[in-house]
Amino acid sequence: MQILILEKFNRPTTTRYQTEGEKMGHHVTLANYKEVVVNLNKEITIQVKGQDLTNFDAIYLRTLSGREEIATLIAKYAKLHQIAVFDQVLENGLSWIDSKSYELFELSRHGLPIVPSVVAVGETGRSTNTSYPLIIKRGALNQGKGVFLCKTKEEAQKVVEEYNDEVLVFEPFLPNDGDLRVIVIGSKPLAAIKRSSNDPEEFRNNVSLGGSAEEYPLNDELSKLAVLAAKAVGYDIAGVDLIFDQKSQQWSVMEVNRSPQYKGFEACTNIDVVQEIMKFLTKTNG
Repeated sequence: MQILILEKFNRPTTTRYQTEGEKMGHHVTLANYKEVVVNLNKEITIQVKGQDLTNFDAIYLRTLSGREEIATLIAKYAKLHQIAVFDQVLENGLSWIDSKSYELFELSRHGLPIVPSVVAVGETGRSTNTSYPLIIKRGALNQGKGVFLCKTKEEAQKVVEEYNDEVLVFEPFLPNDGDLRVIVIGSKPLAAIKRSSNDPEEFRNNVSLGGSAEEYPLNDELSKLAVLAAKAVGYDIAGVDLIFDQKSQQWSVMEVNRSPQYKGFEACTNIDVVQEIMKFLTKTNG
C-alpha cells in the first residue's frame, strides 16, 4: 500500500509514521505542501515530489494551518480518483476547517455541551460580554497559543485592539483544577490524560506550555462525549479537550484539535499514538 503524509513543516518526528508504516509492509512517502504542484487544464493532475497523486492509495493531510487551500484541492482530487483521504471533511472545501469557530459551531449544531462562546471580529464580541474574567482566543491557533485571560474590561480591550481584524472567540473563564485530553482515532477513544498547570500564574493546562499530565480513567460518559465531538466536526484523528463545568456539574467540550500533540499523552499512557494512526489509515483503506 502506498501512503502519502503531508505536513506544513519538515519535522523529524514525522519519520515515525514512515517507520511504523514500513513495519506493517507499506511504503510511506513524507512530503511538505511546498512540494505539491497542481496542474489545471482540460485535465487536472497533481504531483508530489514528482509523483502523480494517483500513485497513492491513502493520503494523510496531517497539518493544515495556512495550507487549507492546497489541502482542499488535494482532498477533492483524491475523492475523484477514489483515494482515501484523511480527514474526509476537507472534501467540503471549507477554508475555516481546523479553526475554533468551525469546531464550536459544529459542536453546538450537534447539541453537544460546550463552553458558551461568542465568535466575532474584534470589538463586537467583547461588547457582548459583561462579566469577567473572560477568555479570548484567536481562532486559528492551537497548543494554547493565542489564548488570553482578561480579568477586566480594560485587559480585554487591549487584546481586542491588537487583534481587531481577526475572528476572535470569547468565553467565560471556568475555574478548574485541570482539563482532559482524549485522543480519538476513527471512532475509538485511546485513553484520557488530565492536564494541570504547574504555575499559579498560568491559567492554561497545556503540557506544551509546561503543564503536567497523568492518565485519567476513561469511563463510558467521557468516551461517548469525545467520540461524538470528533464525529461532529468530521475529524478522523482528533484530540478532544474536555473540562468539568462546576456550575452545570457536567463535562463540556472545550476544543477539538485536528492535529493533536501526543508527546505528553504517550508518556502518560504508554500508547504508541503513531502506531495507532498508521493502523487506522491502513485498515480503513483496506
